[in-house]
Amino acid sequence: MKHVGSFISKLAAYGVALLISASMVTAQAQPKQGTAKVMAVRGSAQYSEAGGAWMVLNVGKVLHTGAIIRTASGSQVDLFLKQNGPVVRITADTTLGLDKLLYEETGEETIIDTQLNLTNGRILGSVKKLAEASKYEVKVPTGTVGIRGTEYDISTSGIVHVVTGSVLVTYISPSGAVRQYTVNAGQTFTPPPASTPEAPGTVTNTPPPVAEEMTPVFDQMQEVAIEGTRVVVVTPTVKPTIQPESVPLIMPPLNYPSELSPAIVLPPNVAVVPMPVKIPGQVTINTITQAVVSPH
Repeated sequence: MKHVGSFISKLAAYGVALLISASMVTAQAQPKQGTAKVMAVRGSAQYSEAGGAWMVLNVGKVLHTGAIIRTASGSQVDLFLKQNGPVVRITADTTLGLDKLLYEETGEETIIDTQLNLTNGRILGSVKKLAEASKYEVKVPTGTVGIRGTEYDISTSGIVHVVTGSVLVTYISPSGAVRQYTVNAGQTFTPPPASTPEAPGTVTNTPPPVAEEMTPVFDQMQEVAIEGTRVVVVTPTVKPTIQPESVPLIMPPLNYPSELSPAIVLPPNVAVVPMPVKIPGQVTINTITQAVVSPH
């Protein structure tokens, strides 16, 4: 009887261990929620979260899944989506929904699931090379655009310009017929005219004037991506102490405003230091969570 009781106890303990192990695996596999940080607002824009009232959108605002952004005439907004992007530019008279911003770190790579809903206007995006299992999709009234490590320009008219990389355009006609088109770098997809919506769309080379117009825009967006990864450190002219390691930061700060976008306004005692910072003979600081100024 004693042996039976011991066996049952061991079996119960083994079962508890299995449950704990399974719960840990489930927790590790759970996707995390990404964010979209507002890096620049030119003109005026608004946002709504969870179906709430429209609020003024300002630089520094962090948006989450379910948020909707709309820009006024002559306005523009730059979003930094970090691992889910990194950058989306929302042009004038545009409404964009952040339907899904998920990511999962497997240890070897980051798998993302980004879904944007463009209901009006035009957006431009810069997307880094994605893991095979990742998904980045833009919904438009005429279908969807699947992005794979691409610089793109998408309008609700259904026109898609691809600067680098490639996209898969899924066009859905009014009758429900589905057609798919692969659009590569330097190409443009144009849907059929409204008069013949059941006709096939076309993929052609992007006209040179359009391509030339987009080049400086994507250069600016690359700067936004760089700014999104910088760390702001409070320091007058001396080296601060970095907590919790208390390692002195000896790298001189950058000059403002010459090395930053004019859209970012910093107080005079704030400098920007790019990561990582290499301290000779010591450690490399990849992330600064807090900075405290040491008295001179």
